[in-house]
Amino acid sequence: MRLLTPLVDVIDAGDGNALVTVPYWTACDGLDATVVKLIMVYKDKKYAIRGSLPNQASDEITRTPGDSFKTLPDVVQKTALAYYARVEAAAKKAADWSDPSSGK
Repeated sequence: MRLLTPLVDVIDAGDGNALVTVPYWTACDGLDATVVKLIMVYKDKKYAIRGSLPNQASDEITRTPGDSFKTLPDVVQKTALAYYARVEAAAKKAADWSDPSSGK
């Protein structure tokens, strides 16, 4: 597990409340995907978005909010998903990841 330290933060959730963000990624050897995860705390409850960066051309990037994520207000969901995009980009850079389906 590798913490994406620059992205550990407390941000505005989009509604004036705090959203605590703790992102990390885990590189996998071989054909397993690189795991990306954003854990968030909003109003004393934990939420997560899990994803993966494939290492096989037949797989796709995944981005899956946890079950409780849908209980967040829409504006907070939008803020969290936008933040996850930053986390995913940082994980790609940190892992020196390239899309296996691009043929490069």
